[in-house]
Amino acid sequence: EGGPGGGGGGGDVLKQTLDAMKRPRKKEVSTREKEELVQEFLYQMDRAAAEDARLRKAGAPATRRLQRLDLMVVTLGKKTIQSTLLDFDLLGVVKKWLEPGAPEGE
Repeated sequence: EGGPGGGGGGGDVLKQTLDAMKRPRKKEVSTREKEELVQEFLYQMDRAAAEDARLRKAGAPATRRLQRLDLMVVTLGKKTIQSTLLDFDLLGVVKKWLEPGAPEGE
């Protein structure tokens, strides 16, 4: 169900890249690094929405998006990647986050 690698270690890479972006004077983040960060971030957001949909369907509390909310706020506040986020369909993923009532696939 969780796919290869299972445990979600991608969050560590995402956090490291975000931490690197906090100090832009020390290290300039390349376009490729920004794209990789954005893709991983959007994947995690999309996965959280899908997990919440499955949990709702099973009658369980859907808290995956809440668990990732702080990361979402920090990431969306990074001016250096905002255009990259939009290029990689940020709005489509945010739409899934804001539609808690509809089960996945409807």
